[in-house]
Amino acid sequence: MQMLPMLRSILRHPALFVCEFSNELVRSVRIAYDEHQIARRSKILDWNTSRSQRAGRRAVRR
Repeated sequence: MQMLPMLRSILRHPALFVCEFSNELVRSVRIAYDEHQIARRSKILDWNTSRSQRAGRRAVRR
């Protein structure tokens, strides 16, 4: 990663850099949040499917 051109571009367009940085921050936060939500949802789904499978097995045995 070349630091000098990056620094030069930051000094040339500070507002643009701030915009890009905040966009990256927001994106990473959103991705982390989405992953967290997906993990929670899949955990709940796994629990529900295991419950329904147990119930189904019980029904089949009868």
